[in-house]
Amino acid sequence: MYFSHKTSKAIPSSAVEVLGGELTPYLASLRRTVEQGGYTAPEASLLVPTDEYMQTAVEAILDKVYTKSLRFVFVIGIGGSNLGTKAVYDAMASARDLAPHHQPRLIFIDTTDSTLLATAQALIKKAEHANEVLFIIISKSGTTTETIANAEILLASFADRFGRNARRVIVMSETGSPLLTAAREQQMHTLDLPPTVGGRYSVFTPVGLLPLALMGFGVREMRTAAHTRIEKSLHPDVVLNDAVLSALTQYYFYRDNIRQHDTFVFTPALESVGKWYRQLLGESIGKSVIGDDTKRIGITPTVTVGSTDLHSVGQLYLGGPRDRLTTFVSVASRPDVAMPSERAWPDIVPMVSGKSANSILGAIEAGTKAAYDTNNLPYLELKLDALMPEAIADFMQFKMCEMMMLGHLLRVNPFDQPHVEQYKTVTRQILEQK
Repeated sequence: MYFSHKTSKAIPSSAVEVLGGELTPYLASLRRTVEQGGYTAPEASLLVPTDEYMQTAVEAILDKVYTKSLRFVFVIGIGGSNLGTKAVYDAMASARDLAPHHQPRLIFIDTTDSTLLATAQALIKKAEHANEVLFIIISKSGTTTETIANAEILLASFADRFGRNARRVIVMSETGSPLLTAAREQQMHTLDLPPTVGGRYSVFTPVGLLPLALMGFGVREMRTAAHTRIEKSLHPDVVLNDAVLSALTQYYFYRDNIRQHDTFVFTPALESVGKWYRQLLGESIGKSVIGDDTKRIGITPTVTVGSTDLHSVGQLYLGGPRDRLTTFVSVASRPDVAMPSERAWPDIVPMVSGKSANSILGAIEAGTKAAYDTNNLPYLELKLDALMPEAIADFMQFKMCEMMMLGHLLRVNPFDQPHVEQYKTVTRQILEQK
């Protein structure tokens, strides 16, 4: 186990017993899904961490595309096709960027922004050899407008520099999609994505495994951590099941008209992890109740970074409407920096003398929770043992299990996103008219 989870400030034990009974049959069905195997159930992402075929397929492509001269890996995707990978990479990037030895960079192309694309084109021009550049193009449907447009622009820039080279392109999509079919015809590297695993649940498929493995992260260890978390999250005793307790807490406060959930990270490196969860919660829960299109459900996810944002939204959180459930996320073990023994201004804020950066931030975190207690604001606490890929994988799998259970409690389908198609349809119509 790579983190600890507390719910003591959020939900009374009597509510856990009553509401937990609503989840018991669903927990049993999830265990059956894992036992039976096969990518047929909507919850099939629970099978991914132990699917050795995915690991083998990723390693086979790694052998073909990785070079010691690799500098730039462009991940071209949007939403679930890149947020999980970006969450892990960003959390670990600060330490990697300071490393003295050469390591490639992941560059996420997740929106059709001319400045972003021009910057990417400039990086491609800096490359001296084709082997310094690699493209990973991800679209589950194979028809995502932004992804296809971005890929076309950057592949053309690469071709202008080095000529067309299908061996420096990896395409991931569903079997039979237009993109996957075209990529195979052009002899690009391809990986099939399981159709029942949605993008926001796909970080332990090749979507996340391949780019993270290229960066040298131990993806096998991450998958093991995720599998262990699944076993814990399917425990039949709701009192001993952290994922159940977290889902019950959100459900409990939703019924009390608490319709916002803030992921409050006290380590800036985890901001992208919070943004990954923002998609998971927003896209999974924001929709109509099954069988009743007139009843709409939703919990608005936000991300706050401590202590920075205490000076921007702290007043709102503590003095504004009491309409928010908060999950505080911090890291137990991290590098520290000591306060100098001889200070420039020893008489200003004298209480920090002899302290370290971690102890100061820890005091701010404790002070924030005390202020939440004073204002009777509900919250949960989650502490990662250390800032490492396995701990982040554990957290992400925990949240994916939590989301399945929350969807069941709220009677929505946490695996689809039907209304996202509305903007896509109109976008295509506008482009066709032009």
